[in-house]
Amino acid sequence: MKESQKKKDIDSLLQQVGKNIDKLSDEEKKSVSKFFESLNVFSYAPIINVHVYFDRKITDELFCSVLNPNVQYVFNRSQIIGKKGNGQWLTCSLSGAFQQSAFARKDIASMTINGLRQAFPKAKQAKVIRWRVVKEQEATFRPKPGVNSQRPRAETPSPNLFLAGAWTNTE
Repeated sequence: MKESQKKKDIDSLLQQVGKNIDKLSDEEKKSVSKFFESLNVFSYAPIINVHVYFDRKITDELFCSVLNPNVQYVFNRSQIIGKKGNGQWLTCSLSGAFQQSAFARKDIASMTINGLRQAFPKAKQAKVIRWRVVKEQEATFRPKPGVNSQRPRAETPSPNLFLAGAWTNTE
């Protein structure tokens, strides 16, 4: 048995619960209390992260935003992790990526790389070594009017189980 699979005694647990109660099996739903059923009313927004590896350095910025819906937020991952060498790893984070999430990964990568080439002149001559697109369809809690009354509190019916997350009622 792996260490992570061993039973452990704990005094309390702070759990960031996913909101996918509606995706549980019927048997699992029966075991879930009414307390968690309010999570079904929440909606979420997608985030896409596009990781691009260039053969050379194209920017000195640690983090910046770009007025282009296919680039948005640029993180200099090479600098963040202290990577030395000639190449550069950038991650572009696209928030509220409803339209982009419908596209194929290769198309998202192409649009993002083109946006980086427009935003950073040194990128025009740089070669893309590789890229990776990560889609998180339900990444960000998106509150709607009236949803506040449905947000569960951190305390649960179980005396030692506590919830965390942007969707919880923290008042």
